[in-house]
Amino acid sequence: MRGLKRCGVPTHALLSCLPMNYLAHALLSPDDDRVMVGNIAGDFLRSLDRLAPGIREGVILHRRIDSYSNTHDAFRCSVRRLAPTMGHYARAVIDVFYDYFLARDFGRYAAGQSLEAFVRDVDARFQCQRHLLPEALARRWHDLDWLNSYARVDGIERSLERLSRRSKRGVDLTTAMPLLKEHEQGLTQDLGLLLPDLQRLVQSATPNKESGISEARVSSNFGTVIPSEVEGSRVLRRG
Repeated sequence: MRGLKRCGVPTHALLSCLPMNYLAHALLSPDDDRVMVGNIAGDFLRSLDRLAPGIREGVILHRRIDSYSNTHDAFRCSVRRLAPTMGHYARAVIDVFYDYFLARDFGRYAAGQSLEAFVRDVDARFQCQRHLLPEALARRWHDLDWLNSYARVDGIERSLERLSRRSKRGVDLTTAMPLLKEHEQGLTQDLGLLLPDLQRLVQSATPNKESGISEARVSSNFGTVIPSEVEGSRVLRRG
């Protein structure tokens, strides 16, 4: 969109200051509580110095997930879908849209577990490690109940509003909202292709821990999740 392209804010400046896709990081986290907290809060923890063991590893995992996602063919396909309208800001918007599709269809990705139950569990684990976060962040995140808002279109719009306020020039990312419906099918398919590879990445990085994604495989049919036929396997596999 012309307004965004004229604002003059470098892409890296926008993306580096706008935390996003918390739900995906929570779901991809292993069962270690500290690693989970570091993974969710990774965008806010710039320096690894003085971080508690586990939190530090979670931040490193967060960065690996982000780096891998940005170069994945499915994510790049999503970027191409939105780039004609959003330009360089397509990446930031896609992260938020992915969390919406993940939240909306959460039971498919988490063995039938509801989003509300998952958030309660994640929040309980978070509360036990919250004291290890920098004081300012611990005060700001008194709970993680807001993760439930990603399942609603109005919740996604508010997330884009917050991201817009935090950008250096106040770009209006809510102008992307019509694209959520327009590209719903394609973006859902892209997410379904990306998630299995992300879980394999997490498992290779934390070989003795399991992530929260269910025992399932994701087909290429717009991200439909099909129960795994391999008993005991937690790896999401492409159908």
